[in-house]
Amino acid sequence: MAIPQIEGVDASKLAEVHLTFKAFLFKVLGQNPRWTQQHACCDVIPTKGKVAKVKMAERSFGVHEFLDERQKSSISHFDHTIEVKKWANAITMKVDDLSDEDLNLGMYRPIIGDMGDDFLEHKHQIIIDLFNAGFAGTLGLAYDGQYFFDTDHALMDGSSQSNKGTAVFADTALYAAIKAMVKMKRPNGLLANIQPTHGFFPETLRSAVEAVLNKRTVANGSDNPLYKRIEPIFDPRFDAVSETAWFVGDLSKMAKPFYWADRSGVTPDYSNANEFESDRVSWGAKARYNASYGQYQTIYGSTGGG
Repeated sequence: MAIPQIEGVDASKLAEVHLTFKAFLFKVLGQNPRWTQQHACCDVIPTKGKVAKVKMAERSFGVHEFLDERQKSSISHFDHTIEVKKWANAITMKVDDLSDEDLNLGMYRPIIGDMGDDFLEHKHQIIIDLFNAGFAGTLGLAYDGQYFFDTDHALMDGSSQSNKGTAVFADTALYAAIKAMVKMKRPNGLLANIQPTHGFFPETLRSAVEAVLNKRTVANGSDNPLYKRIEPIFDPRFDAVSETAWFVGDLSKMAKPFYWADRSGVTPDYSNANEFESDRVSWGAKARYNASYGQYQTIYGSTGGG
């Protein structure tokens, strides 16, 4: 990017500020394990426009024996569109501070670090919101027009399947959820080959979840089939909407519960637009991204209300 000219400030100093702040920012952006966990829920869709478009298979008859050139499968698709939104974050600095000979850029490190955390937490919140809104469809619907977590996702043969429960979390409820996921089918009726790998829980369920997953044996002394069966991820942002809802997903497959549309990553930027009026300049970052619902077969949600 072109670094703006600011009256009274040496250009080399501005370049130093930019490079130093950029290093602070990118170091934080690469050090957030919670974002890594949440991002694993997403199939990343690169896009060059204002929206990201995804073809979602509605009817595909699967692999068949090739007999002649007329033997074909009929395939139709849903068009799934994700609006890519613009996001920004910035700090302002006094021009006099930039022109001081004893400028200590290290004192800005916590501020720039917070800026990086803000972007990561914002992305994190977008994913959490999709979980929380999946039962009511307040952020959109699954590709088949149903709520993302619903009891009647249609299959080609006229039957339906469910990735939604209401059971309070317990060992029996978790086992039932895993069984339901293993039986999940693609729209054409073929097994989706789902094997749950992760669970997502509010902090209020931590003790109950750990009691189920960390026990080697059950009450009668036999092996616990749920011991270390899935990797639990706890997040207080779930509690803000429901202290009882919980989720189980298979994050090992190419198909993911959510789509993440990336138009541009977090990009540092300078602005001297208000230099004359306020004797201040801005340094910040901007990005373009958004997320939406993906393959409902890869995740199961329970309201936990009983």
